[in-house]
Amino acid sequence: MLLENHLVLLSHYPLLLVFIGAFLGAETIVLFATIICHNNGISLNLVIILTTCGAILGNQTWFCIGKYYGKRLLNNHEHLKKEILKFKNWIKNKSALMALSSRFIYGAGSITPLLLGTNRYPQQKYFLLNTIGSIIWGIIVVKVGFLFGKQSYSYFKNPKYLEYIILLVIFLTLIHWWYKHKSIPHGVKHR
Repeated sequence: MLLENHLVLLSHYPLLLVFIGAFLGAETIVLFATIICHNNGISLNLVIILTTCGAILGNQTWFCIGKYYGKRLLNNHEHLKKEILKFKNWIKNKSALMALSSRFIYGAGSITPLLLGTNRYPQQKYFLLNTIGSIIWGIIVVKVGFLFGKQSYSYFKNPKYLEYIILLVIFLTLIHWWYKHKSIPHGVKHR
């Protein structure tokens, strides 16, 4: 009953889900929320704008966290420092490509801006490249979601069932994201 109430609540706010999913870098949430937007007759352009804004703001937030707190975070988490050393050459040699394409690399959406901020990548340059990359990413993800939404409802006799399945996946993805990003004790490697 509680899960069903949450799912009903989420179904009333697909645009909020799109924005939050893009902000968090959760492609699954964005994709499924766009399917719901499509099937509720919400404008494709509005969904693209919200997705793009969420992606830009999310990446800029991670960049600023890296810029202002990155060194302190690395000093407090030795295991992160070791992981970041693996990317040091990439950051030095391919930083513009990383800033532009981080949204397209699964798992790199939040760590790339954090690393670039920590390594003092120029903020205006990052903002420009992040904006371009986020616009391209937003258009692609939303159009795929709308296309899938158009096709998927033809397979279900009652479209509400599909919406509940999608909302359940979004809900579980949010729980997974929260669990994955909650505080990790010092020295414990997260998988």
